[in-house]
Amino acid sequence: MLFDSIPRAFGLDICDSKLRALVLERRRDWRGKIKYFLKNYSAINLPAGLVVDGEIKDAEKLKIYIKNLLKNGVNGRIKIRGVIAALPETKTFLKEITAPKTANGDSFELLKGELEKQIPLSLDELYLDSQELEEVKNGGEVKILVAAAPRGLVDSYTRLLEISGLTPLVLETESLAITRTLLGDADDFMRDETTVMVDIGAERTGIIFWQNGSIRLSITSPVSGKTITAAIAKKENISLVEAEKLKIKCGLNPDKCGEIIRPIIMENLEELVKNIRSALRFHQERGLGAGKIEKLILSGGGANLEKLENILSQELKIKTRQATIPAEFIKPRFMAFNQEQFLSFVTAFGLAQRAVEDHVFGEK
Repeated sequence: MLFDSIPRAFGLDICDSKLRALVLERRRDWRGKIKYFLKNYSAINLPAGLVVDGEIKDAEKLKIYIKNLLKNGVNGRIKIRGVIAALPETKTFLKEITAPKTANGDSFELLKGELEKQIPLSLDELYLDSQELEEVKNGGEVKILVAAAPRGLVDSYTRLLEISGLTPLVLETESLAITRTLLGDADDFMRDETTVMVDIGAERTGIIFWQNGSIRLSITSPVSGKTITAAIAKKENISLVEAEKLKIKCGLNPDKCGEIIRPIIMENLEELVKNIRSALRFHQERGLGAGKIEKLILSGGGANLEKLENILSQELKIKTRQATIPAEFIKPRFMAFNQEQFLSFVTAFGLAQRAVEDHVFGEK
């Protein structure tokens, strides 16, 4: 197998309660196909209060945890300084806007007035990026995907990484990293389909719509792994640690734990199903993708709930499956990295994939 791109950056996923780092090396097999070789990874729990709803509250203490994260990689210390990190989905804005097509292709300039109507911040307070999606039928207009993040948020993440001894190369939304992991080059063979990804994290759930090689809509639901665990703890009058163990052990399997835990989890899932249905209606009403929704893919640590995909398939009438480790992913035999871990590392994996792309370093 030939070396194609040695790791000069790694992926870093910063959550309210956990840090995850992952290092990939890009290689090509004898047929020239790209493979991603797992070099190292690490995870560490965070105490409450350092990161709250994606906002960094104590950078000085948080940098200590980042240094410990890198020091204690599964395959030894992570010594790479370049980093690709994710910005919290709840604090960023992703909008698809239709604008008149211009002769020089710079339709984005015409969007500023429309953006100020749709985003609750002044454009002077935001960092903006855009991607032209497609021309509207009958011509004259073009669809543009606009990403916006508050300057204060981006600057706080940049400062955190720099005081941690790292070099921030790219900051991107969680949804972009998740999509990169779960769909990869899906645009080559799923052109007319709309795929929905539901990433169930510890603090929140992301609902992402993808079509024609781009994210068309990203919505956040408050239902999370922690809310389900807290509901079990309250109902059963037990500790959060005990509740988490019960959640993992029983899941939604009616043959396990009788009917004690399943109804509690189902009550929380009803809210998530309601949120997904609302997102589906919004997607359809706004015409954000003409393709038929063929599948729903589950990721995040919360996707490890046994029988979850069966329940969502029944409720939503959409074929639902758990995300699986990509075929192009290779790990060394001595390194343990299973399906359950992969679901929790989906964001970090997508960030690490971008970290080995040549254009990140200004190369072709």
